[in-house]
Amino acid sequence: MNALRQILSPHEHRLQIDLPDEFVGQRLEILIFTLPEPEAAVEGAASADAKLKRLFDKFNVPLPPAYHFDREDAHER
Repeated sequence: MNALRQILSPHEHRLQIDLPDEFVGQRLEILIFTLPEPEAAVEGAASADAKLKRLFDKFNVPLPPAYHFDREDAHER
């Protein structure tokens, strides 16, 4: 089964789609539906980020003010 997917933003009521050669003479099913705006996806990602932050805030352990992470010391073990 061959597939062709295009995401378009038409500016008129007519739409023309050029088909690949292997589609000519074949039975085709054409589905057209709207997609959410990209801004909605960004808002959803921000919402997911906020959920993750709330989750990990529960596990936040306060460190002493003088704490310093030494990468070399961490690799010696």
